[in-house]
Amino acid sequence: MYADLFSYYKSQLSYVILNYFPDLTLKEWALGGAFAVLLALILLAARNSGKIGLKHIIFSELLYGFIFLVIGSTVLSRTAWQGTHFVPDLLGTYQQILEGVDRAAVIKQNVLNICLLLPAGILFPLCVPIQGRPRGPLASLRSRIPHRRFLAVTLAGFSCSLLIESLQYLTKRGVFELDDLLHNTLGVMIGYLLYRTAVTLCEASRRRPVRIAAAFA
Repeated sequence: MYADLFSYYKSQLSYVILNYFPDLTLKEWALGGAFAVLLALILLAARNSGKIGLKHIIFSELLYGFIFLVIGSTVLSRTAWQGTHFVPDLLGTYQQILEGVDRAAVIKQNVLNICLLLPAGILFPLCVPIQGRPRGPLASLRSRIPHRRFLAVTLAGFSCSLLIESLQYLTKRGVFELDDLLHNTLGVMIGYLLYRTAVTLCEASRRRPVRIAAAFA
């Protein structure tokens, strides 16, 4: 049973890699690398001013590389085609599922769209230093907003998905679908929750030896 499950997920992973890894030209890879170098220089300047640390630079570069690969696979690798490039029906894919129209394919596509930006939800918070109490003229307002970091990551993920969908529409290399926007953003939210869960578990594991030692003190 487990061997069959392993073989299934292995085949699905191979499918995703072969079908979604960007097939870019040398010029496009060079342009992406040039922007990566430019970003690194900007981040190094910020580090020299004491605003960020080395780990933030590393995770920012990883995030940029990930987003570049996503745009490469969803936009740059495709060719322009004529037809409908905008689907305004929100939750239209779920109506297809309920009606049994290509149910398996639609469910698979929704899951892939959720997973597409899930890593970004993990990388976004790792790129930005954790700040203390809000300062400035809007400090009191910001301090009243619950889960500010979660909302910021969600907004960043939504913006990233909106960029991808807009590029697909403008270049006619894909379809701007509201359901894709929804699922991409949901994936970012899940990624952030996984990040917070991992952080909480790590913090709890660090405190546990202290509590045990205190019990025998």
